[in-house]
Amino acid sequence: MIKNETDERFLPRIRYSIANRLLKTVFSIYIGIAIIVTAGQMVREYYHVKNDIARQLKVFEDVFEKRLAYSLWEMDIEELQFLVKGMVQFPDIAGVKVIGQPGGNILTKSGEIMDSEIDTNIFSDLFWHVFSIKFKHMTGTDTVGEAVVYSSVSIVLQKVKGGFLMIVLTAVFKTAILWIIFHRTIRLLLSRPLSRLTNAVTRIDLDSLDNASIDTGTSGRHELKLLEEAFNAMIGKLQSSLEYRKNAEKMEIAKESAEAANQAKSAFLANMSHELRTPLNAVIGFSNLLSHCENLKGDQQEHLNIIVRSGEHLLSLINDVLDFSKIEAGRTVLNETDFDIKDLLRDVEDIFCMRAGEKGLNLMVEKDADIPRHIHADAPKLRQILINLIGNAIKFTTDGRVAITVRCEYNSFMDKMANLQAVRLFFRVKDTGPGIAPYEMDHLFDAFVQTETGRKSMEGTGLGLPISRKFVQLMGGDLKAESTLGKGTTFYFDIRGNIASGADIETGHLVHRIIALESGQPVYRILVADDRPDNRKLMIAMLKPLGFEVQEAENGEQAVKKWKDFEPHLIWMDMRMPVMDGYEAVQRIKETDKGQATAVIALTASALEEEKQVVLSAGCDDFLRKPFKENDIFDLMGKHIGVRYVYETSSQTKSQDDTNPDTVQFKDLPPEFADKLREAALQADADLTLEVLDEIRETHPDAVQTLTKLVDAFQYEKLIELIKK
Repeated sequence: MIKNETDERFLPRIRYSIANRLLKTVFSIYIGIAIIVTAGQMVREYYHVKNDIARQLKVFEDVFEKRLAYSLWEMDIEELQFLVKGMVQFPDIAGVKVIGQPGGNILTKSGEIMDSEIDTNIFSDLFWHVFSIKFKHMTGTDTVGEAVVYSSVSIVLQKVKGGFLMIVLTAVFKTAILWIIFHRTIRLLLSRPLSRLTNAVTRIDLDSLDNASIDTGTSGRHELKLLEEAFNAMIGKLQSSLEYRKNAEKMEIAKESAEAANQAKSAFLANMSHELRTPLNAVIGFSNLLSHCENLKGDQQEHLNIIVRSGEHLLSLINDVLDFSKIEAGRTVLNETDFDIKDLLRDVEDIFCMRAGEKGLNLMVEKDADIPRHIHADAPKLRQILINLIGNAIKFTTDGRVAITVRCEYNSFMDKMANLQAVRLFFRVKDTGPGIAPYEMDHLFDAFVQTETGRKSMEGTGLGLPISRKFVQLMGGDLKAESTLGKGTTFYFDIRGNIASGADIETGHLVHRIIALESGQPVYRILVADDRPDNRKLMIAMLKPLGFEVQEAENGEQAVKKWKDFEPHLIWMDMRMPVMDGYEAVQRIKETDKGQATAVIALTASALEEEKQVVLSAGCDDFLRKPFKENDIFDLMGKHIGVRYVYETSSQTKSQDDTNPDTVQFKDLPPEFADKLREAALQADADLTLEVLDEIRETHPDAVQTLTKLVDAFQYEKLIELIKK
């Protein structure tokens, strides 16, 4: 029990108490009103005195008009000056001037005057009274001149100074009296009761709330008693939740530490991925150039193929790691295009049909008949989601089947018929595998966490499901799972998409190697700006043999200087360079008319989507990531400066290769081998395809040699066509 004890020493320490704030607020309002009222009184006093002086000036007209009139009539200037000087001696008069006939010259003046009262400044210190001077004689009355009597604001202020002082002193005195009264009253009625409550609250030990309560000794149903009851209720709640709060604080600290570690890891992975992609550009690029050599021996060609495949595999791993780091950093974005969803489903089915057959599983794909053919969405992400889910289902299912169902949902029948609105696609992947234990379901989508079945398989990293779920959420849906031990697991998700016309969908085509430039073209000048010598050498080795005139620069400053002297048609600009980076170099080039006519294509090892927008906004005409393919370089040059090429023909391929694919017989290939080879080719997996080819290398050397060259050239479509033949 907290006793009712009033600690008077506590009161002065409450500098920002409610009582003080209330007192200051009230007096701030009061002082503001007092200042306004006081100012009004002072203004009123000022104008009252000024009006009195103005009336007094009119009195001087009656007093001095006759004497001034006589002096003017007699033209006694000396007497006139005497009268004017005498008038100025009066305290209300600042100056006097006498003018001859109306509109005439000044005959005499004294004190502060104005030569003209026309267009005077409204802020002038002077104000005046003008009166005509008339002389009465026996024959009548004539106006002999006019006089202007001046007074000033200074005279007015001198008169009201005492009144102002009295007004201010009165206001200050009233304020002081009211301050004392209010201060004593509020202290008695508010500060002291609140102080007793505050003292009681401060004595509570938050670490030991057992039997703690507050009793201020007050009675009745006023605010203080209600506060006392509220505090006692709060103590009861604190007592029941104190342990929970301590645990929550520990969890929050652990969460913050984990988030900080994740952010640091994401930044590290992104930077390391950038640094690894740059040397990979040289490894893959030079390896592809070497593959064009005609004098390579069989084992040399095989070794080179191993280098190319290893580089491509390493690049794939780096991209996967970067994808996960981008998800953790919240930097994953959609890349939506038009695509044929039925073709995508068919390709995914082709990828897994052989694997399912080898395990004796029945792979079924069922889709609604009203699913639109063309969809505008992120096809690569949807493909990766399906591959992850179906791959897991086949991997962990030993018998039975894996069923994939797809259906769509429209808002209305009329929308469906008009193809006007968005559509929601629903996917379900159901297997008859061992299932997932209930206690594992809560952590199913956690990164680097695997189920017991996954750990026993000794495969995977535990990233597939977290990445898939993030992709689904990014596409406007959610990924969920249901499972029963011993019966199987079902994953289902939905995504949003727009119905597309299909006019912008690109069809695949075979890529032929470029061997020369078409005749009749100018000599194209190309500038390569890159701080890595290996990358510059790679570009030069690709371009010079075809007839391009190439110069190089190792930083942005050199690139700007060589651009002025060399006047290239196109610049390949690395964006991360010392001395001056590519961004500043592009801006300096593009700010001139000549620079606007020069095509600049950015080269960067960054895999972040937002990097492309930054580069294009800096002034670059296009964007290419490292590692790049040889044909990507030539395609962009054709696009931006109109270069035309001569491509490798079938006859040239025959002269370079010992075997022409069109003359090789594939009819005697074993059917089961052809199916496995087609499965590997559909996955575009070079390692798997070459492993399959090794099975018949001794029995079908010509076919293996021909197909190996197609794999090395990434011509999987051509390979599939030959297998069908």
